[in-house]
Amino acid sequence: MKTIMIYLPNKPPHQKFWCGGKKSYTLIILWAVLVALVFFNKSHALIQNIIVKTSMFLVPERLAQKDSANIALFLEQIRALKFENNKLKTALEIQNHYRVIPAKIKFGGGYLFIDYVFADEGAKSGIKENNIVVTENNVLVGQVEAVGANWSKIKKTGSLGQKLTLIGEDPNLSFDAVGLGGGELAAELPARLSAVFKPGDTLRWAENPNYTVGLIDKIDFKEGNPFGKILIVSPISPSAVIWVNILPNND
Repeated sequence: MKTIMIYLPNKPPHQKFWCGGKKSYTLIILWAVLVALVFFNKSHALIQNIIVKTSMFLVPERLAQKDSANIALFLEQIRALKFENNKLKTALEIQNHYRVIPAKIKFGGGYLFIDYVFADEGAKSGIKENNIVVTENNVLVGQVEAVGANWSKIKKTGSLGQKLTLIGEDPNLSFDAVGLGGGELAAELPARLSAVFKPGDTLRWAENPNYTVGLIDKIDFKEGNPFGKILIVSPISPSAVIWVNILPNND
């Protein structure tokens, strides 16, 4: 594109009409464009075109080469900020629908009780009794049984006497399991289901299949017996869990 230069008649020939503007004007416009892109999601091609043409209009020719490098840097910063802005928007949208409270398992007295652990977040963070507790990989750790200002007592999955309804690969086939303590559960199933399950199968919580409860450890189906037993163990070791996510009720 050919640029036509206009000179003032009462000015020296080397001073252009539009070079009277200061370089700061260019920076102001560039930052205004940057804000527009980040917060109003304007077209990147359109913004780039505006920046280049504005700089050609405002910047003296002797600074054009230097400002070209600045423009390239600004455009790179715009791309980076737009990317980070989109990430933040996505994170906020997810958080609004699936809010979680990260908490750290407290070592010490909590492990004197085999069926309970304690976390370092409590009522001040919005945690309430019966909130679900899971790992980052969506393994069901347990449920909150008691809450203090800055702590939560968590009853672990598989605690003694706990009853959970589980499902395997077939979501239409569910059964009840009872906790044996220490993260283990047992279930009694009709013998006709002996071929449906096998050791190593993953079992999920029927109430929310997104959460894994445990793995089948042993199967005991004896010929002639109408019922058989399966033993289920948690896929995680409580002593290895440091961080958990507590899911507050989304009222």
